[in-house]
Amino acid sequence: MSFAIFKGEKNMSELVSRLYRLQGKGSQATAKHAAEALLAANPQLKDFGKLAPGSPIILPDTGPPVQASELANQFTSIRSAAVGRAQQTITAADQQFATADARALDAAKSFLALAKSPDLRTAAANNPDLKQALAQMTSTTQEMLKDLEADLARPQQSVKLSSLLSSLLRTK
Repeated sequence: MSFAIFKGEKNMSELVSRLYRLQGKGSQATAKHAAEALLAANPQLKDFGKLAPGSPIILPDTGPPVQASELANQFTSIRSAAVGRAQQTITAADQQFATADARALDAAKSFLALAKSPDLRTAAANNPDLKQALAQMTSTTQEMLKDLEADLARPQQSVKLSSLLSSLLRTK
């Protein structure tokens, strides 16, 4: 059994084209047969959007001959597995950071809303220490909120890293 590495093709036609490079008379029928055989051996190919670059693809024995340069050797398989794990880790970290950022944003907005409440303003008016502390905390929270919003507006570094990792899979 042979394997190839998924490199981010958008559909079955692109994948078949890369793996088999079929040309000439009968190539459409052969490509159709190759696509059916690939799908039978790799049910995950039903949804290319869910398939991560670097994923192994089983090359069925019933299909046409695969381009030798597309066969995964041991080094390519190891590199692909390592890149796949790294991308999964980056995705998980991104999700955790997004959750933490959302919580921090909510907490900052909640504090600023509380700082404007009439009860707290009245209490601060009667207590100079509270008034000074509240003013300082409000200022600090507003700065944090600006920083959080600016960070959320910037492209994530992890997107760049994932792109670099994907590029490793496109090279031999």
